[in-house]
Amino acid sequence: TVRGPNGTRIGMSFADTRIDPRTCRPGHGNWAGMPICPIPSVPEVTLVFAIAGAEDPTALPDPATLAGATLQRIIWTPGAGSAS
Repeated sequence: TVRGPNGTRIGMSFADTRIDPRTCRPGHGNWAGMPICPIPSVPEVTLVFAIAGAEDPTALPDPATLAGATLQRIIWTPGAGSAS
């Protein structure tokens, strides 16, 4: 199994990743209803979570629901953490 920063792996729960929910934003378009969260210590990496039956695709869910979200994607964006 491939591991991302801080030992993250696809299929982990949001709670297991220990990401601060205040850093997350709701996805939009094809990722509506999916919390998108940066890893502050690794600004080039973003985590995308899935929530079964997300009720409001434009907002993050309550903390208990978010805790059970499942990590679906680990996205690396080269140069995202560098200053321009």
